[in-house]
Parts: sequence; C-alpha cells; structure tokens
Amino acid sequence: MELKGNIKDFPLPDIIQLVGLGKKTGMLTITFMNQKANLYFKDGHIVHATMLSAEGKDAVMKMFHLEDGKFHFYTEVVAERETINLDPMNVLMDAAREFDEKKNDQGFFESATSKKRVSY
Repeated sequence: MELKGNIKDFPLPDIIQLVGLGKKTGMLTITFMNQKANLYFKDGHIVHATMLSAEGKDAVMKMFHLEDGKFHFYTEVVAERETINLDPMNVLMDAAREFDEKKNDQGFFESATSKKRVSY
C-alpha cells in the first residue's frame, strides 16, 4: 500500500484511521520544518512513535499539532522496539478530547481576562 502526500491535504487522523482499519504494519514518516516524526504500526495498532525529543504516546499527541508536512507510509517496516500499544480509534478520541480541553481552557482564559465595553 503506497500512501504519501501532505497532511495539509490528508490530515493525520484520516491516515491513522485508514492504516488502523486496514490492519497494516509499517512506518509513517512525517517531514516538517527539516525535522522528522515517525509513527510505527503493527497490525493496525500504534506500537512506537518519535517526534523531536518525545517518544511514545507523547510523540503521537504532538504529531496532531502539525498543520503542514509531507508524509509517506512505508509498508512492512517494523519498529526496532515497541514502547506503546495503542488502538488507533482510542488515539483519535484522546486527541480530540485534548484539543477540546485546550480550546475550552483558552476560551475560559480569554473571556476571564477580556474587558467588555457596554454601550447605552
């Protein structure tokens, strides 16, 4: 299965869902700002991830913040080690919850610190 493109056009959640549902084994590499992030799958489950100095689930969650970058999925590449074993659908739910919490926290902070003018 050849899969490559830009996460701007084909977002990370869609890639994870496709690889997970297809129960594929391989490595997804995302190249961004002269850096690389790697996400390893085994039979559709996420078994290892690296991004900058982060590893495991922390690296996976950081990848969701990428808005631009080229990706390539290499089939049958096996992780040198397995640091996690995550169901892809649970990862997507966790990432969505994290984004909602940050959005709500930011909205609360902005509304608590903003001054509103009232016109009569």
